Amino acid sequence: MIVNKLQKAIYDCLKGQSTQNFNKLVGIFNYIDKNTDFPYLFISINKITDLSNFVKTIYDFEISINIFDRNSTNSFLFDISEEIKIIFANIYNINGEGFDIMDIRFKDFNVEQGDNGSIWKGILNFNFIVGEI
Repeated sequence: MIVNKLQKAIYDCLKGQSTQNFNKLVGIFNYIDKNTDFPYLFISINKITDLSNFVKTIYDFEISINIFDRNSTNSFLFDISEEIKIIFANIYNINGEGFDIMDIRFKDFNVEQGDNGSIWKGILNFNFIVGEI
């Protein structure tokens, strides 16, 4: 299914990064155990809209990249989020079989503090317009 293929392609793209910020990550997940160490990324597909027409099957995926860190500052969240935005700015950085990424649009970035102020969460939201091949 195209959902699984896209999620794997995003995972592979991010997992393949070797910058200092990406090397700090404990992992990149689409399912999180409760006792996961920090920092880590969580990939979430929030909504899928069918934009298909008579010629091509097209979907709009609302995707969130959640960054979790246990740090006294939130500087890591901002640094790695900028890297992710740059990576996704070039649609050719994400490769997968059975689909073609037509467009990636950055929507917004939010930072939240939780767990009595000890955990920072950054949320990058994107729209991926994807066509099946």
